[in-house]
Amino acid sequence: MLEDLLSVHSYFGLNDSAFFEQDLKDKYGDSEVREAIQAGILEHRRIPCGSGRQRCVCWLSREGVTLARARAASASLL
Repeated sequence: MLEDLLSVHSYFGLNDSAFFEQDLKDKYGDSEVREAIQAGILEHRRIPCGSGRQRCVCWLSREGVTLARARAASASLL
């Protein structure tokens, strides 16, 4: 999950790399997403207005970006 989110973050930037929480859960599983939120790897906010009202969005936190980059760097050393 981190590798995928880092790719999107690197390509689109911080402001355009959020995902609906449910979409992440559908792809990676409820427990993985929940644990990433609890660990501070993902930021998590409820959309206050518009057509997505009451849906939650997630994106990599600064800590999540740092962790994902470290994992990518160590994977490239293998």
